[in-house]
Amino acid sequence: MTAEGRRARVWVLVLLLVVLTGCSAQPHEPRVSPSPKDRNQEIGAAIDAYVAERQYGATRAVLVSHRGRLVAERYYGSDVDDHAEVRSVTKSVMATLVGAALREGRLPSIDATLGELLPQHRSIMDARTERITVRQLLTQTAGYTDKQVNDIDPDRPAVPQLLKPGPQNPPGAGFEYQDGGPHLLSAVIAEVTGQTTLDYARRVLFEPLDIPTRPAYQGTLFDIDKPEVAKIKTFGWLRDHEGIHCGSVGLKLTGRDLVKLGELYRQGGVYNGRRILDESFVSEATRAQSGDLPGFDYGYLWWVTPIGTTPAYSAIGLYGQLVVVVPSRELVVAISNGSFPPAPSPEGQLLMVETEILPRLP
Repeated sequence: MTAEGRRARVWVLVLLLVVLTGCSAQPHEPRVSPSPKDRNQEIGAAIDAYVAERQYGATRAVLVSHRGRLVAERYYGSDVDDHAEVRSVTKSVMATLVGAALREGRLPSIDATLGELLPQHRSIMDARTERITVRQLLTQTAGYTDKQVNDIDPDRPAVPQLLKPGPQNPPGAGFEYQDGGPHLLSAVIAEVTGQTTLDYARRVLFEPLDIPTRPAYQGTLFDIDKPEVAKIKTFGWLRDHEGIHCGSVGLKLTGRDLVKLGELYRQGGVYNGRRILDESFVSEATRAQSGDLPGFDYGYLWWVTPIGTTPAYSAIGLYGQLVVVVPSRELVVAISNGSFPPAPSPEGQLLMVETEILPRLP
């Protein structure tokens, strides 16, 4: 694909994610983690120079894992243990929980319907809503629209507002990036497991990946942009008024946590010798599923983001949150940004991987 083509595709992605831009800000001086694994100073220096040249003042952390080992770990005005809101990377975590539930048999099939999975809400579903499948929720083809989700009344339970009156567009008819479908998946996970989404995630994902989750801040989803919430630097996962953990945003993780998520997928669903996801699910989740999109292709709440001609896929969140996996190069790069402009575009971040990191790997 030509550079012009890549720019055109990324521009659509930027619009979908509503990435904010603003006046330039100078980045903090980089501070290297004391980790003994931060041994590739050439990559670290290249990252520092790129962040400074692009004036990515909101950048908090950039971590590079090659063949399962951290080779660069850069922090800018933040610490190794600081947790930060990962925005829509939460969606890729939700996809992971769906994969784990399928592997355990908690979910009978990726084509199971909302009518089957949320029987307590069936009375308010119309026929279209009853037939929405897990697959459609994962691929953003369930028919929900961004405007519809934005119009949800924050003072009322969110799940019933999505199920009644149901999606604005016919399920399966086309792709639209929005937050409602992934939130319904969180409600499904809670229903089929008999646990909160966080408790299930602790058992099947966070604890196997050695991601500490206690204490956990579990405030209200609609407070996500309040300064006092943004300042919390410990693990957290926001919930709606019914106690359903948000399936789209609201998760706070560290940079190393993001690397572990990427490594789980890079290794085909296995982490530290323990299988968490079926390899077939990882393959399906990270390839194009939602038709011929004008921007990057979309899998199961993961973006398909080739770097040049090299296959890659990414979890991407607002304000420049990124986990990119390049399987053929055994590479995972995690980037965390503050929630203020100017936000790095996915195009700029992937270009850094292409020009500053990949050429320096053995």
